[in-house]
Amino acid sequence: MVLKMKFCVIGPLSKDRIIITDIKHIEERPGGTAYYSSSVLSNLGFDITLLTKMSEKDFRLSESINSKKILIPSEKTDVFINRYPSRNSNEREQELFSVIDPFTKDDVEAIKNFDFVHVGPLISSDISSEILELLKKNNKTIVLDIQGMVRKIEGNKVVNQRLKDKKFLENIDILKADASEAAILTEEKDPEKAAKIIRSSGVKEILITFGSEGSLIYSGEKFYKIPAFRPVKSIDTTGCGDTYAAGYIAKRSESKNVEECGRFAAMCATMKIEQGVLRSKKEEVEKRLFLNS
Repeated sequence: MVLKMKFCVIGPLSKDRIIITDIKHIEERPGGTAYYSSSVLSNLGFDITLLTKMSEKDFRLSESINSKKILIPSEKTDVFINRYPSRNSNEREQELFSVIDPFTKDDVEAIKNFDFVHVGPLISSDISSEILELLKKNNKTIVLDIQGMVRKIEGNKVVNQRLKDKKFLENIDILKADASEAAILTEEKDPEKAAKIIRSSGVKEILITFGSEGSLIYSGEKFYKIPAFRPVKSIDTTGCGDTYAAGYIAKRSESKNVEECGRFAAMCATMKIEQGVLRSKKEEVEKRLFLNS
């Protein structure tokens, strides 16, 4: 059943080469926050529009996503190499070998009256603060994965950077970061203190993930500690944070219970690890949650 809430996901689809060192595994496939988030939301049964940018010859990267699509041509496509020491590792080394043209205001002008807009830049040049301001003006809830905003390219290496201008946070309703990204953004290593700093910038809800150690949600001046669910098998951890964020806003669109939304998001992430990309329907995720309650 298609639900009434309208979702838009914005960001580049990348070509990812996954290298898992200990088992000498190499695989190429689509990637990026926009890919994983739109896949999750469409498979869960939501009304989803994907706005993405890549080289026209790579438009095929979006073929597996069952959604409305706005495909914007760019001179290049983002091409990442992701190296993991093992399948279960939360650690990753990244290299980037080509970069999309930045999104422009004209690219997002038609994005209006959506209930949730999930923005997933892969590096800081993808999405400007002016675009985030425009999206906030025209839509209800803006969700940002901070990952790309705190990353830049040195040579081919993807490295973190501290942000001098954080005014863009005023236009964000829900922000997702992993623990290291939250520390980079706020210069505060304690996750709870970091969440409070982010909240003081105007963000209403903060999601901080810790990989297999679970997650922390700060909403309404209250902290919620969400455990991770152990996967039955491990296919791939790439995109777990994106899947968590998409699962959270999917449930948040119909529930005011923050802890319930966090647990749903955590189960989505676990089932993604087992499946490669989350393919389960909403009812299947809820059934698995019931069995783990």
